Amino acid sequence: MKQAKSHKKVRKILPNAEFVTIAAHQLRTPLIGLKWSLEILSSGEAGKLNPDQKQIISKASVATSHMLSLVNDLLNVGQIAEGSFGVILKKQSILPVFKNLKDSFKNIGDEKKVVFKFEIPPDLPPLNVDIEKMEMAINNIFDNAIKYSSSGDRVELEVACNDHELVISIKDMGIGIPKEEFGKIFTKFFRSSRALHHHADGTGLGLYVSKNIIEQHQGKIWFESKENQGTTFFVLLPVP
Repeated sequence: MKQAKSHKKVRKILPNAEFVTIAAHQLRTPLIGLKWSLEILSSGEAGKLNPDQKQIISKASVATSHMLSLVNDLLNVGQIAEGSFGVILKKQSILPVFKNLKDSFKNIGDEKKVVFKFEIPPDLPPLNVDIEKMEMAINNIFDNAIKYSSSGDRVELEVACNDHELVISIKDMGIGIPKEEFGKIFTKFFRSSRALHHHADGTGLGLYVSKNIIEQHQGKIWFESKENQGTTFFVLLPVP
């Protein structure tokens, strides 16, 4: 009897997961096109922009990036529910993850007036890594750091490495996380009470997805936080 009820629940969940995946995929393609078009306009390749036009394009670019991030989170959660969210590991440099991150968040940092500091050694050893998925995981964490920071704050990304492991730390000076909520941070759809009070947008999916990706790389993710002082997330990845 219990087994029959369990099967009914599974059948009920799977169509929903499939719908989310299909809907998110259909939304993602036009958003990528819009983001690319805004980047062309912002670069001046389509013609010189005056200051007011630059500001409008910058705001549109930030809004589009947020929307694309939301759609990607929904797509990823749907794939996780279906069991199709895997990684393809290849021994390669992880440096492109950080280069792309700098490019992706430049407009958002400028818009919010948050200062970025990067300490990334140029001679990092190759890792067994899925670059696209790892970029997604690190971007989610970095995006959160910006989201909960105020104008003039600093967000720092530092990479340290030895013969056995590579550690990425992302530190912000933001609102922090209440101690009683530490155990819920990587839960799907969870949003801290401090985040809701701060009126920061988000779905509560980014860290859930990041943890899934990092653990598929045989890595670990954890954090340290104090209210009103900021949060530091750590990602540990094995060096082969």
